[in-house]
Amino acid sequence: MTNAVRATAPGGTVTLGAHRPDEPGRAGAPGRAGGPGRGGTSITVTDTGHGIAADDLPKVFDRFWRADSARGRDTGGRGLGLAIAREIVLAHGGTLTAESTPGTGSTFTIWLPASDWAAE
Repeated sequence: MTNAVRATAPGGTVTLGAHRPDEPGRAGAPGRAGGPGRGGTSITVTDTGHGIAADDLPKVFDRFWRADSARGRDTGGRGLGLAIAREIVLAHGGTLTAESTPGTGSTFTIWLPASDWAAE
């Protein structure tokens, strides 16, 4: 959420969403984490920010990588947040993906599998 807010200019939007892809009437979006038949829960953060260049998109989960090379520790961020988030999600058997279009914004999707205790 912090990254989305930082990337979005005043007047833009940041949207947080959550749903179960197997919930009746809620099909998972094709090509995204989760989706029909996978169960679990999808959480999305979508912004109308400046977006991420296609060449940079594979790097967003790398430790110490920053989209804005002019930013340093003094101006915010260490380049660890998304790397840590992805490791936590992977440790729970899920996925964390990013989609972005420069000038339009980005969507980050967490998919977490259903657990046995959730059915109780």
